[in-house]
Amino acid sequence: MGEWGERQIPPLTSYPPSQALIGRYLVHRCKTGCGPTVPDSVRSTVNWMCKLLRMECPDCDASDILATRDQVVEARAKETKKAKEISQELMSAMEQYIGNAEITDPIAATVWWLRVLIQASLRYDDGMHVKPQDLVLSEEALLGISWQTKTMRTRIGVKFAAISASFSGVEWLARGHQIFLPVSYTQLTLP
Repeated sequence: MGEWGERQIPPLTSYPPSQALIGRYLVHRCKTGCGPTVPDSVRSTVNWMCKLLRMECPDCDASDILATRDQVVEARAKETKKAKEISQELMSAMEQYIGNAEITDPIAATVWWLRVLIQASLRYDDGMHVKPQDLVLSEEALLGISWQTKTMRTRIGVKFAAISASFSGVEWLARGHQIFLPVSYTQLTLP
C-alpha cells in the first residue's frame, strides 16, 4: 500500500497511514477486482500495524471505507462461481463405455465411479471417502455414504444417491456396479 500511495497524484504518505490513503487504496483494489475479504483484511492489517508500531490509527470504520467494502461484497456476491457444466455428449460417451459388455477393466470401473460422482454431485475428493462395500444398488439408485466432504469434516457421513438415469439409454449404473465390485478400491486412480 505504501508504494501505491507514493505513486498517486498527489502522493499519499503511508506513514502514518491516513483515512484518505486507505479509502483510495480500497477503491483502487475494488476497480482491479479484489475478493470480498480484501477490504476487511486491509482494515484489520492497518489497525494491527498501527498498534504494533504505536502509531496513530486512522478511522478504518469511516463511512467511505465501509461503503467501499460493501460495494466489493455486493459486487462479488453477484458473481456466482460455478463449475463448468459437463456436456451431455461426454456423459453419454461415459455411459456407452461402461455399457460395453466387452470392457471389464479397472479403467471402466474408474469411468463408472466418475459418472457416479457426477450424478451424485460429489467432488472426486469426496469419493475417496466412500467405502465401496457400503454402496447399495437398488432399481432406482446407487446409495452410499461419504465419510468426509469438503463442507462436512466430521465422521458422521453424508448420504448420497446416484439415480438410475441415462442420457444414452444404456443401463450404465447396474452394469458399472458389476464391474466395480471385483476391482480393488486402491486401483481406482486417475492416470
